[in-house]
Amino acid sequence: MTITRIKKNGGKGSRQGLQTTYTVSYQVAFSGQYDEATLLNSGGTSIGGVTLPSINQAHSTDLYVVVSNIEADLEGNSSPYDGLATYQVTYTASSFDSLPIHPLDRDPQITWRGTSRTEVARVDINGKAILNSAKQLYDPLPEKPTEGGEVSISYNISGNPASICANYSNTVNSGAIWGVPAGNGLIGIIEGTRQSELFEGVTVNYWTLSLPIAFNNQGWRFKCIDNGYKYLNAGEPETHRDKIGTPTPTPILLNGSGGEYTGTDGVIFPTAGYKIINETSWSGISGLPNPFA
Repeated sequence: MTITRIKKNGGKGSRQGLQTTYTVSYQVAFSGQYDEATLLNSGGTSIGGVTLPSINQAHSTDLYVVVSNIEADLEGNSSPYDGLATYQVTYTASSFDSLPIHPLDRDPQITWRGTSRTEVARVDINGKAILNSAKQLYDPLPEKPTEGGEVSISYNISGNPASICANYSNTVNSGAIWGVPAGNGLIGIIEGTRQSELFEGVTVNYWTLSLPIAFNNQGWRFKCIDNGYKYLNAGEPETHRDKIGTPTPTPILLNGSGGEYTGTDGVIFPTAGYKIINETSWSGISGLPNPFA
C-alpha cells in the first residue's frame, strides 16, 4: 500500500469544563492493496502540503491538546485496491500535564534509599582503634554498616554514552560535588540504553543513562591501623621479638613512622588512607543532574 494523495476533510471540536476534544478526518488515496496497519502507522506522511498527524502530536493551533487516538478505515464504497481510505485523529487534553514533553526535556528519575553495604570496622565511632586489652588487633575485625545512602539516577541524553560508561563506572569523586566532600561518592556500573520514539511526527533517537551512586560519610579510601611484624630500627626493618628473642606471632602496632607504638588509640596510616578506587572529576558526565535538588 502506497499513499498517493492526502486531503483534509474537516473536523469538529467540543469542550466540557477543562476537557477539549477535536476530531479531524483525512481522505487518503492509495495504490496497491489496502492495509489498515500500514495506514495506521503513516503518521508524519506529507503529500501536497498536507500531513497526517502522529500519536501525541500537538494540534496546529491549540497546543494544549494532542493526538490521543487514530482510526484507519477503508471508505465504504471504495475498492481495496487503488482506492480511498479514511484517517481520523482525535485530539484530547484535560490539563497542562497532558502536554507531550520532548524526550531530552523530561525530568530525571531519581530514587533514594538507605544502604545495605558493610565494611570492616577498624576504628570505633570516636576514631580509636578497636584493640583488645593487650593492645592487639582483633582477628577477624567486626563489620559495620556503611554510613551513608544510595541514589539511582536515570535521565535522557542525545549522544552515545559509551565513553561515560567506560570512564566513570566504579569511580570516586575527586572534587566536591552537590555539597558532598571529595572522596565520599562512588559511582557503580553505569548503563546506557538506546531509545527511539515518535514525537510530534518526528522520530527522536536518544539514550537513557542510568547511574547508581553510593555515598560514604567516612569516604571511600582504605584506612587501616598501622601495624606489622617488623618495625624500623635506625631506618632498617627489624623483626619484632619477645623478651626471649622469639619473633612475635601477632602484628604489633606501629606509630605511623615505622617505630613501635606505645599509646592506646592506634594510628591510622597513611592518615588520608589509600586510594584503592580511581578518583576523578565527574564534570565530564554529560547532563548529570543534582540528586539533592
